Amino acid sequence: MNGRIFEHEVCNLSRIPMPIVKNPIYKTCLQIQKDNSIAMRDTALYKHYLDYNPKTLFDMYGVVDKLTRFSNNVAFLPWIHTAPVTQFTDVAFMDREALFISEQVEKIRRLINSIRLLGYTPRDFPDRKGGNITGYWLKRGKERRFYVVSGNHRVSVCFSLDKNKSYPFAYEVVDHLKPRDLANRRKDILQTYDLKDVDQWPSVNSGFLTKKEAIAITNIYFEGKNE
Repeated sequence: MNGRIFEHEVCNLSRIPMPIVKNPIYKTCLQIQKDNSIAMRDTALYKHYLDYNPKTLFDMYGVVDKLTRFSNNVAFLPWIHTAPVTQFTDVAFMDREALFISEQVEKIRRLINSIRLLGYTPRDFPDRKGGNITGYWLKRGKERRFYVVSGNHRVSVCFSLDKNKSYPFAYEVVDHLKPRDLANRRKDILQTYDLKDVDQWPSVNSGFLTKKEAIAITNIYFEGKNE
């Protein structure tokens, strides 16, 4: 493990800027703990898929007008990408049918039961990332937020079971990345992306964003998007 995170430090659900207390997986975890037999269509996760329908990257971030030219399924993070990744699609936590959502709710139930019984023990459930929650830090002055790359379900379950506890994470590494993740980006992964270094970020260096625009997008991960 490389460090530990607290509930208030988590800033995303996949690409979506979102504090964990507004995260529909987290909310669904709380619902299941209150009523284990809750129907899929009554969960916060199902409501999220019904209600969350951004059409463009601008709709997702709420800032930087030029992002209206790019669909919501286009990945773009200003500290990583030179420009939006149009050659692949990413629809995580967007545009899914009922069967997929039902499978996700059942996955959450299983994770709650497992972590409640055994604790969060990544080594007992290894995958290509060692069973770990993985990610990196965003930093703004003295503030920092943790961007979850993998383990969105695990991190939500853990904090729903004990919001005052910290949980271990591993830093994301290049060896874990898929071809989609390597497109239009710098080839290394930093442990911390600091706003003081925004001049060196790929999106600014490439000329796709101004420094002010890159900062505006990043700030959404610290402050949350007003709905």
